[in-house]
Amino acid sequence: MTEIAESGNPSQYTLYVIEDEWGAVKIGVTTDLRMRLSSLQSANSRPVKVRGIVYCASESQMLALEGLLHRRYAHLHLRREWFDVDANDVINDLLFALRVAELGLPQQPDLSTLQSTLPAPSGFTRTPDGQRKVIEYLNQYPEDAAMPSRQLAARIEERTGIRVGHDTANKGRNAWRNQQ
Repeated sequence: MTEIAESGNPSQYTLYVIEDEWGAVKIGVTTDLRMRLSSLQSANSRPVKVRGIVYCASESQMLALEGLLHRRYAHLHLRREWFDVDANDVINDLLFALRVAELGLPQQPDLSTLQSTLPAPSGFTRTPDGQRKVIEYLNQYPEDAAMPSRQLAARIEERTGIRVGHDTANKGRNAWRNQQ
């Protein structure tokens, strides 16, 4: 087990990382670690192993850290708080986040807004702006939604002059389909 931080009360505001014997990783929070681990083991037919815990100073800090990790691994989500991710990667990300927090940096700008205003190095239109462009394009040419994503990206550039990557074309198409 990796005990990552020493701040806070060990019985409150705890983020934990556990792994089952098949490699699925649960990233969760609790205010009573012993009780939570006991209930997780009772509810799981496979043995679980604690891979790391972080004691947080407050409930908001605990929930923010959990949310950060859940968003980081959303593409590897299995169910509820379980992810198909290497537990070592989660631990390394936690260590990095805690090292950054120790620096005591001033409030940072919202990088998501900053990123969307910068041109992509590739010349492609950035996501989510690119996804909006794909949706607008498919509203005009719905028959192109059946194309493979690389062809769709090429067709969008051919007809509009806007370059989007095939991943953005695929995400935009999925968002467009969800609106239908």
